[in-house]
Amino acid sequence: FFVPLFFILLVVVGAIALAGMATFMILSHRIAGPLFRIEEDLKEIKSGNLAKRIQLRKTDQLVQLKEGINSLVISLDERIGRIKDSIDFVEQSLSQKDQSKLSEAVTQLKSNLDKFKVSESSAEYK
Repeated sequence: FFVPLFFILLVVVGAIALAGMATFMILSHRIAGPLFRIEEDLKEIKSGNLAKRIQLRKTDQLVQLKEGINSLVISLDERIGRIKDSIDFVEQSLSQKDQSKLSEAVTQLKSNLDKFKVSESSAEYK
């Protein structure tokens, strides 16, 4: 009686262990995969590619994190784009030697840059 019961118990415990490991692997890949992708995309964004957006599958976890990061990158992309436009306007004003346009361009550039709050360590460059 005990020998068959032991083998049945061994089979049931083995099946539960395999099911548990399979579930753990599937769930961990649903989190680890998106984290790896986000990390790789953040490296590209850090290198200066503000046109990069994080893309995840619909079934992946961490969608809210992806949306938050993409929102941040879009905001930075727009702000830096406005700063680049202001610099182009400054260069154009310099080439035309138009003092009033140059003053306006510098004011616009300063306004765009003032939207960024920076750490105190950047004050040493002033």
